[in-house]
Amino acid sequence: MNQSTMIRKRLATAAALGCVILAGGTTVYAVNHYLQPSQIAREAGEKDALAKAFDSKTAIRVNKHETTGNYIVTLLGIVNGQDLKQCISNEKGSSLRGDRSYAALAISRTDQKPMKDEAKTISPLICGLNWQDVTLADLDATLHHFTKDGILYELLECDDLEIFAGRGVQLGVTDQFGEEGKAFVMDRSGTYHKAKGYAGTNALFSLPLDASKGDEAAVTAYLEKIKAKKNSTLEKDAVTSEDTSRSSSVDKLQNTLAGMSVTDAATYIQRHFHKVTSFRCTCDNNGDVSWDETKTVSSGMVNISGYPKDVPSYCQLDTDGTMEGTNLMLVTPHKNNRVTFDIYTIN
Repeated sequence: MNQSTMIRKRLATAAALGCVILAGGTTVYAVNHYLQPSQIAREAGEKDALAKAFDSKTAIRVNKHETTGNYIVTLLGIVNGQDLKQCISNEKGSSLRGDRSYAALAISRTDQKPMKDEAKTISPLICGLNWQDVTLADLDATLHHFTKDGILYELLECDDLEIFAGRGVQLGVTDQFGEEGKAFVMDRSGTYHKAKGYAGTNALFSLPLDASKGDEAAVTAYLEKIKAKKNSTLEKDAVTSEDTSRSSSVDKLQNTLAGMSVTDAATYIQRHFHKVTSFRCTCDNNGDVSWDETKTVSSGMVNISGYPKDVPSYCQLDTDGTMEGTNLMLVTPHKNNRVTFDIYTIN
């Protein structure tokens, strides 16, 4: 008899800063040997309403796969908002919500060895938005996963992605949360691509959502709600000039910045710190930019690929362990490979 295990896991809220660059394709794959999305929903302990939604005519059957490293990642299907609501209304006592999205995936090894029951991170990427602006935590995401017959199955549940259909939604798969900024990069059109040279797992799928079902009014309200929640957190955790040189204050600042998008972190730094200098550099075509040591900053180099154009973004923090000895760097990429760096300090 086949044995299966199941884990329900709340996704982490920590964020990682980073970026790189491009590529990859998605193809159709034979999935007859995989469980169907409705079977995955039942194995993961969900109610029959979700299984019925996956079996309904309005569910989106994808059945596309990507090979990344030693893994074959297959997006089997998704079900969203209105399609889910109809099934819930016909299921008495259902605890499922109609304002959610579910995506079912299967992951196997290219060498056909059995998969370990260790979930990969599945992240919705909203086209035109930095991945940190709408994180898994913002989407109130939950991941269900289990292994059966050597295949890892994952069921992502999050807030309704269909409202973003007019903008476009992609689904990225990485080894862990926080790798999205390294595994994928967004081009000028707002579309994400796989990063060249990235060594970890980075499967990427474009969700075939009906653009006519997008709701920009709902998107605006949703983004404003996320921003208000983050601003509230920033105010509670604000580090002011009254902080002393205790190392715990520096740790607190680093943790605060790590939990924000690069653009929100820049806004926070501009609000609570003082700009002491600015300088301009030129980056190469790979996004690498370096600078020489000055009286204010030491020499260094960063890759600015993926940072939004003409918008200040948090880049890095240099410290001697005290708040007075902490410098924060913001980066603003411009056209023609020109880059502006702004240095902020507590003093």
